[in-house]
Amino acid sequence: YGVLQATENLRIAEDNLTNQKTILTNTQKKYKLGTVTKIDTLTAETAVLTAENEVASAETMLNTAKMNFNMLLGYDLMQKVVLTDSLKMVEAPKMTLTEAVESAVNQRNEIKGVIFATEIQEILLKSLKYRYPENSSTYLNQQTALLKAQKTAEDAPTQIEMEIRIKYMELADKKQAVDVAKAALANAKEGYRLATITYNAGMNTVTDVQEAQIRAFRAGQGLAKAISDYDLAVYEFKHAVGVGTVRLPL
Repeated sequence: YGVLQATENLRIAEDNLTNQKTILTNTQKKYKLGTVTKIDTLTAETAVLTAENEVASAETMLNTAKMNFNMLLGYDLMQKVVLTDSLKMVEAPKMTLTEAVESAVNQRNEIKGVIFATEIQEILLKSLKYRYPENSSTYLNQQTALLKAQKTAEDAPTQIEMEIRIKYMELADKKQAVDVAKAALANAKEGYRLATITYNAGMNTVTDVQEAQIRAFRAGQGLAKAISDYDLAVYEFKHAVGVGTVRLPL
């Protein structure tokens, strides 16, 4: 997802550059007609240079993400990898909160691990019963270890339930964040369109148009991040309601 988001950010930066060049072209035409000042063309030129720099930065970020991806998977650093996925919202598990909690409690490794740990402590305590007095420090320490293991085992289902409830709420929050980001992008694009129309009609300045385009640019980046965050939350939730991602120590 780091590569996917970096790829999307590069596309958004390139779109921004295209739009800034369009603004510059329109401003140069207006300058020739005498409807705008020289400073407007200079402002538009600066915006294009800034957009070009942002494209270059986005390319660097994408190349860095690709190298990190290759290194993580043990590939050659410059291995060409073509991802078949794209940055789009994945489908969340269709289960109720109750079903999610039950699934996690029945499958999570941590619960099986604490039950096993309790059994080990019971065996160790029994092994001491015939070798040490019950009031000896060795026996009492092991008895305490058993009590702690039992308490951990008793608390594990509740802790798992709390984790699932939190992730379930976070999933809904991140879904809403995507909806908000989509609306923000749509509004920003419409704002840019209206700013362009009013600029062509001589009712605002090139700065107003550029600011509107920058808002659309940032909104596009915000949507890409919101989708990435949501998808990762979905995968975390799927793992959480299954066996989890915790490795049990042997």
